[in-house]
Amino acid sequence: SQVKFLIISQSMDTTDSSHIEEAEKRGFHVILFNRVYHNGSCPKFFTDDYMDSYVLTNHLVSTGRKRNAFAAKHFNCPIYKNRVRAYKDVLKQNGLTFNPDHLIYSELTVKDTHEVISRFLNMSPRPDAIILPSFTSVLQATSLAKLNNLSVPQDIAIVCFDEDPECRYMNPSITSVEQPAVEIGEEIAKTALSICNGTFTEKETIRIFSSNLIIRGSSFSC
Repeated sequence: SQVKFLIISQSMDTTDSSHIEEAEKRGFHVILFNRVYHNGSCPKFFTDDYMDSYVLTNHLVSTGRKRNAFAAKHFNCPIYKNRVRAYKDVLKQNGLTFNPDHLIYSELTVKDTHEVISRFLNMSPRPDAIILPSFTSVLQATSLAKLNNLSVPQDIAIVCFDEDPECRYMNPSITSVEQPAVEIGEEIAKTALSICNGTFTEKETIRIFSSNLIIRGSSFSC
């Protein structure tokens, strides 16, 4: 009885949003962010996953990378559906043939990531760029590249969707996508406060935020 709203980021493999529908029926306001799979009329705040992947892949292609590998999570996750669709679109628009072997779906745990990266590195011909979801997967990829006597980015570029503060301090520093987490948080807070003070009227709000590609040494050398 003391809860006014729920702020929810749905799980990666969500297929059922009935629990959210039930909360709405009981009179709770619901605010969704990041992973949004519910079609109900509640405020939604998320980044443009398609464009994040588009600009990242396009950067690699524009620097001469023609064999771009992509490690993705959860085949049915809308975030990765959008990212993979953009990845394929960039390849097609630049006259590059999509190689199914260059797209691997995995849970990408520490063990899984090691196996996925090893598969990429052992291919012949080897990919000249790898797109990864997280900073932790980049750590593994750069370490494995060095163990295989590969230079980053000369032999292989390594990039990710996760702008961790450590990305700038690695050697080489990591090209990544900086998502507007603070801006999204501020908008969620404003919406939450308007619910609390009774001025909330925009239940159908959908805000799609743009990210920022930060190009560093792992994909570009002067």
